[in-house]
Amino acid sequence: MVKDVFGRDRFHCTATGCSCGEFQSQAHKDIAEAEAAAGEDGEANMAEMESRYHSMTCQAKSVYQLKCVCGHDANDHSQKQRDPALLGSFSEDEARCWNITQGVCFRKTGSDPVSAPIKKSKR
Repeated sequence: MVKDVFGRDRFHCTATGCSCGEFQSQAHKDIAEAEAAAGEDGEANMAEMESRYHSMTCQAKSVYQLKCVCGHDANDHSQKQRDPALLGSFSEDEARCWNITQGVCFRKTGSDPVSAPIKKSKR
């Protein structure tokens, strides 16, 4: 879990198709890299990073702090952690079975997803 610049907890990306597991802004990434290089001239790296940050415009600072390294905004990242019971329960290529409690349901009646007709039912 990482906090964004506003102090809100940010977790996994909710954008469709994104596999980002945790929000990490470019600022967080640069700080982590500077701290990792602290043994070998890390003080100079941190000073250079702070100098670059202070020369940025307000809009550039916002993008730097609120855009994840996956390319999505902080708002695309969940403020709640995933339910541990659901982690790893489905994969992209795995068949799923859902129970529809109410509303319209579309289903394929055969086992072949290419040839079976789609049927519409309402519960």
